[in-house]
This record gives sequence, structure tokens and C-alpha cells, in this order.
Amino acid sequence: MPEPGEKPIGYGALIRRNKNFRWLWLGQVVSMLGDWFNMIGAAALMGKLIGLAIAAPLLSLPMVLLGGFVRSIGGGIVWVFSTQLLLQTAPNEIRGRVFGTELACYMLMGGIGTLIVGALLDVFPNTHLVLWGMSGVPLIPALLWWLWLAARRNAGKR
Repeated sequence: MPEPGEKPIGYGALIRRNKNFRWLWLGQVVSMLGDWFNMIGAAALMGKLIGLAIAAPLLSLPMVLLGGFVRSIGGGIVWVFSTQLLLQTAPNEIRGRVFGTELACYMLMGGIGTLIVGALLDVFPNTHLVLWGMSGVPLIPALLWWLWLAARRNAGKR
């Protein structure tokens, strides 16, 4: 952060003026180039060994598996806590029906989300745009939940 009264500078000026930042930036550039050449070399080696260039995406399989594992654990944790909050506010007489309905909606929304993402990836050529857009979708229930809590809080004040 610039000091009060100081004008912020751009990256070019920062690289020219700050020796430590310049070395850090150059080290990061070299590291990224190394990662890039490593990926190209590994893909070429896999294509040579297996004989299929299409086998190159298998290199990212461990990262995809790790992402799926983390996503499923995170989704499960969020689901358990939201279910607990829902069940704590539900009357005892309808608690089972509330849980069943909530679980059915959770599973249904997972399937619908997969269908929508697949359809969008078929329509739009820019994969990153679709993924960034879909990453914002979970904010919609959070916003609705916040609005519901605010309305409930305001109703309790009256």
C-alpha cells in the first residue's frame, strides 16, 4: 500500500525501481516457464510412449481427482450444517418431511447444475467464461438466505 499522499505506481515502474520485487518476479517467470516446459515435455513423452497424442490430458488426472475430492468434502460439510440449521428451526411434527424434501432438492439441484453446465459448455466456446459464471451461482442461495434472515429480523422488531 502506498503511504498517504504517495501516488500508486504500475508494475513496470515497480519492476524497474524495486530490486527485490524484480528478482521475485523474474524467479516466478522462470518457475512458470519451467512448469510449462515440463508439461509439454511430459505430454510429448506420454504421446511417444503410448503412441496417442490424445492421452496427454491424463497428466492432469491427479489434479482433477484432488479437486473432486475437495469439492465433495466441502459440499458435504456445507450440506450438513445447512441441514442442521433447517432442522433446528422445524417443528418436531414435520422434521422428517423437511429433511426428506431438503435432501431431494439437494440431489435434484446437483443433477440440474450438471445438466446446465454441460449445455452451456456445448453452446459457448469459451470454457473459462462458463466456469466463472457458474462459480457465482452458489452466491444466489446465499443472497436469498440473507434476504430471508433480514426480513425475519425486521418482522421480529415489529
